[in-house]
Amino acid sequence: MGQGGLGLASDAERGQTGANVRLLLAFALIALPYQASVALQERFAPESPVGPALMLVALLACLPAAWIVRGSRFSAFGLGLKRGWWLLLFATLCVAFLARLATILAGLWLGWAATSAPSPLPGAVGIAALLAITFIPSLVEDVMTRGIPLASRLYRSGLLRFAAISAVLYTANHLWRFDWGVSEQVRLMCMGLAYAAACWRWRSLWAAVGLHWGWNLANALSGAVWPVEWADETAMRLAALMQVPSVFVMTHDSIGLGEDGPTHQPVEHLAISRATPNTYVFRPADTVETAEAWEIALSSKKTPSVLSLTRQGLPTVRLEHKNKNLTEQGAYVLADAEGKRQVILIATGSEVEIALKARDLLQAEGIGTRVVSMPCMELFAAQDEAYRRRVLPAGPVRVGVEAAVRQGWDRWLTGERGKWNKADFVGMDRFGASAPAEELFEKFDITPQNVADKAKALL
Repeated sequence: MGQGGLGLASDAERGQTGANVRLLLAFALIALPYQASVALQERFAPESPVGPALMLVALLACLPAAWIVRGSRFSAFGLGLKRGWWLLLFATLCVAFLARLATILAGLWLGWAATSAPSPLPGAVGIAALLAITFIPSLVEDVMTRGIPLASRLYRSGLLRFAAISAVLYTANHLWRFDWGVSEQVRLMCMGLAYAAACWRWRSLWAAVGLHWGWNLANALSGAVWPVEWADETAMRLAALMQVPSVFVMTHDSIGLGEDGPTHQPVEHLAISRATPNTYVFRPADTVETAEAWEIALSSKKTPSVLSLTRQGLPTVRLEHKNKNLTEQGAYVLADAEGKRQVILIATGSEVEIALKARDLLQAEGIGTRVVSMPCMELFAAQDEAYRRRVLPAGPVRVGVEAAVRQGWDRWLTGERGKWNKADFVGMDRFGASAPAEELFEKFDITPQNVADKAKALL
């Protein structure tokens, strides 16, 4: 009776089991540093150099992985340097690069997508770095998801089986994107099928590497692209995360928009923007502060800027020339108290005018009032304590004035030497309404008289 009749594995079965174990070991050897690298760069520590270093470890791990699989070098994964390999790599690179650019341009032209381009890379060094940071991850991932199936001789089972298994591996390898939704998984499957088909057609991993590299290179050069409905939120968040100094101009800053109604009056957007890390949020009071905000935004190296601008006709409140960019300080004294300082009014944007009128009312009653214009909270928070103390000293009553929700204001009203029982806010606690701007400010009590009354009630 043969071994099979006794339930023992044949030599062929044992050999296949050993081959499968070696394939799994090779996959794990590459996948562990690769996944750790992606996790750090996409989720946990995007600025840390450990992520890119782990990607290099994953690349180096391909050599022992190839030896484990077949006792050879990269040729085990279909990366042999046969005649014309570089031509195949270059041709597929160009095809994918041009195809990706075509989809980007078509999406932008049809209004289906929006994009934010990164800062241009400097010179030859920057270009070389861009080529490297797009090539290495593409190569490593292709070795895992298509090279190892090639090494297993899976391609001999036919295109459909090889492409399906390879595409599943490719999709599963993007585990840090599983929360992106079903559409992302479908897209990854389709791309995985295309890469695998090219690999099977030419029996070379260089075909898949070229397509993968070209696609990623086009993405890096063109900036991130999203469905247009994600554009505002996603572009702002990713710009902050990726340290891309983009400038986002918002032309609907408050209830001052007027008749378009609450759907177009973003009473909550300032708070959302200010809650985003690594973001400057500017709400200038006049043309002078707007120009200063633009100067800061255009000179920023790693921080995106949001310019929240009004649709109202506002007067110029900065009437004295200053050589210094005062907006760069985040907040500054626009009008100081006459006599003993009892009240500090802090305002942004179109409400600075209201604060100045409220000051006139209070000063007429002998109540010394300072007006502080605060066009950028983030820049003011970055100033040294001595400057912040000069602008917001302890003692006086503080009232914040902004035609938006209060979130984000308490640091300046009750913190920074302020007190809960000597602080108040004039703004929005609900959505707006449809009416002329002047009527809306009256309806929601964002008026000089109400600001003055709030201040007096705290004295």
